Amino acid sequence: MAIITRIRNRAAGFVVGFIALALIGFLAMDIFTGNTSVLFGNERKPLGKIDGQQVSLQTFDDKMTTAKATFNANQQRPADTPIDEASTQQLRDQIWTDMVRENLLNKEYEQLGLAISQAELFDMVAGKNIDPQLKQAFTDPKTGEFNRNQLISLLKDIDNNAEFKKQWIPFEKYIVANRLNQKYNTLISKGLYTPKALALEDYNNQNRKASI
Repeated sequence: MAIITRIRNRAAGFVVGFIALALIGFLAMDIFTGNTSVLFGNERKPLGKIDGQQVSLQTFDDKMTTAKATFNANQQRPADTPIDEASTQQLRDQIWTDMVRENLLNKEYEQLGLAISQAELFDMVAGKNIDPQLKQAFTDPKTGEFNRNQLISLLKDIDNNAEFKKQWIPFEKYIVANRLNQKYNTLISKGLYTPKALALEDYNNQNRKASI
């Protein structure tokens, strides 16, 4: 109950702050996707700040490269296949949102004691509850079946496969962060409870009519 109370007391203000920082981030993204050479010159200046921490263009570019490779893997295409502008912009927006969430929510996770165990991670990768994006990336387009053996084989030989390792490490971090976010949202949803009597009163107040 102590955890639920802490979440309930902090959720509203935290969400407002998260949205505000995200909006600031999107403004920075507009600058980044515009005339970079004019605004930044030849220097690789910071893209922006998240909770006081600078975000470099190089860090963002690295995440973008990984995101494109993952996108193509999900589409059953070579990693270096060009991506259309609309999909590229969606990836940029998603990366920035994830970076904001990662920087802000990690502190909340730590204070609440939320974590992903090795057993849970294994279940997400090779157990009964495979991560949906991972399942999509390793589904045989001909049979429509998830190729578990291919994935396990690649993971066992990951140290000898530099290209796969380069894509796997950030992807593993992504699915872990996504699962933590799901746990956090579940705690919030379970912690926000409206008694039936209050819900009925609110309904009546909104639907009561009177003639004057």
